[in-house]
Amino acid sequence: MTLRCKAGDIAVVLYDAPECASNIGRFVRILGSVEFSESYGKWCWLIAPVGPGLWMVERGGRVSPERVTNNSRVEHPDDWLKPIPPEVLDEDAERAREKLDAWLLTLRAPAADARKTAQTTT
Repeated sequence: MTLRCKAGDIAVVLYDAPECASNIGRFVRILGSVEFSESYGKWCWLIAPVGPGLWMVERGGRVSPERVTNNSRVEHPDDWLKPIPPEVLDEDAERAREKLDAWLLTLRAPAADARKTAQTTT
């Protein structure tokens, strides 16, 4: 099994269910250990959004906006996430934003669209 993410990573959401599409382009912290999700049929991580705002969450077949925290137990498939390389993250906020913008542009077209969404939601 080859995974993209590991616990502690910061990642960008590249894909989500259509009813949760507003989550695409947002940044998350990868929590805990990976587990196979029967509902997704994929390897999933527990995640917590980086930054404020509501997250669209599916629970029991219903989707609703929720303030997600480290204790919310929200899972997301590994292959729907792209970890941000450590060299992109920078202590200087302006340099980090420039590096992040450049890195996001190197991703495939759907991720470039996610970049636009991320800029409007952060």
